[in-house]
Amino acid sequence: MERRNIMSNRLTYAKLKKILISLGFTDITTYQKNHAVVFKKSDNDSIIVLPLLPLSTEVSQMHLSAVRRILLENNILNKDKFSHLVSA
Repeated sequence: MERRNIMSNRLTYAKLKKILISLGFTDITTYQKNHAVVFKKSDNDSIIVLPLLPLSTEVSQMHLSAVRRILLENNILNKDKFSHLVSA
C-alpha cells in the first residue's frame, strides 16, 4: 500500500521560497553571518525562519509543518490552498 503525504512530491526549499514570495513574503536574509533564511510579510508582520540549506534540498516535514502553521494562524492561507500549493 502506497503511503502518501505532503512530502511525496519532493518539495524543495527553492519551490517553498517561490511559494512564500508569491504569497507576499520578502526574503530579508542577510547572508554574512546568518545560518538561516528569513522571510517577512509586511502587511501583517509574519516572519518565517528556515535553515540556510541548498535550495535543491528537500524540505523537512518539521519545517513544512512550521510554515503551514504560520500561514494558517496568520490567515494567509487555508488548509486546502496550502496543500494544493505544496503538492503542485
